[in-house]
Amino acid sequence: MTDNWNQNKTETRYTHKTDPRMVVEIRKTHDPINAKYFVYHTHPGYGNIIIPQKMERARSMEHARELVKPHLKHWNDSTKWKTDPDFGKAN
Repeated sequence: MTDNWNQNKTETRYTHKTDPRMVVEIRKTHDPINAKYFVYHTHPGYGNIIIPQKMERARSMEHARELVKPHLKHWNDSTKWKTDPDFGKAN
């Protein structure tokens, strides 16, 4: 799943090997009542831009790691980015 991604030691930040501006990361919140962590990710877009997406809330690190997995899988193969229905879209 992370073949095309570089990850940090704590597995909270992933950068794509093709374009390191493409990221998926887990961020600790300042409001632990509503969520302890946010999961942030980007989408590739036209004109070589990177589009930030809305953050997802996670109640625990385990939950955050589960939310990360689909984004890593979805954007793993950079050769398919331009044909992906989410290419160039913001959530």
